[in-house]
Amino acid sequence: GYKKIGRGIVEKRFLTDFRGAHFRPEREFEILQSYVARLGIVGMRDLIEREFPLCHNEMHALGKLLFLKVHDVGTAISICQNHCTAGCIHGIVAASINNNDEARHVSMEDFMLQMVGQCKKSFSASHCVHGAGHALITMPKAGLSSALSACSLFSDKRLEYRCSMGVFMEYEALHPGSS
Repeated sequence: GYKKIGRGIVEKRFLTDFRGAHFRPEREFEILQSYVARLGIVGMRDLIEREFPLCHNEMHALGKLLFLKVHDVGTAISICQNHCTAGCIHGIVAASINNNDEARHVSMEDFMLQMVGQCKKSFSASHCVHGAGHALITMPKAGLSSALSACSLFSDKRLEYRCSMGVFMEYEALHPGSS
């Protein structure tokens, strides 16, 4: 017969599986999906934060999963909060953009012009812009130079920098060791 596996065992299995997927965002996302029903978003967030103290990149996949579960940026942000230097928030912003058909079919320049307005009135312009940078590099036909060029549409150099850092972080996650 089926025996209920204790939470502690599930947590250990999750951490082992997540460590095995480390720095492979697609695989991290799959692991998170497979454990969300047993551990919950907050449970996985807390385990990741405990296991990976510098957990910013690890939280991107969790932010994506969280947004796909609740379909609302504000609700998702209130759940993940500012854990792991806002890595979860960056994943939420990127997922909200990449899962929006309208946003995926516009040029990078048009996308960034929309983001300029949205981010300036958001919960944190800096984190929003950085999340947009993560999303830029994943847009159809995106390249490193075109994504960085789109970041330059921010007239505030600090926001341009934050956007560029998001581009580089996502590029490195997608192409480890190539930069």
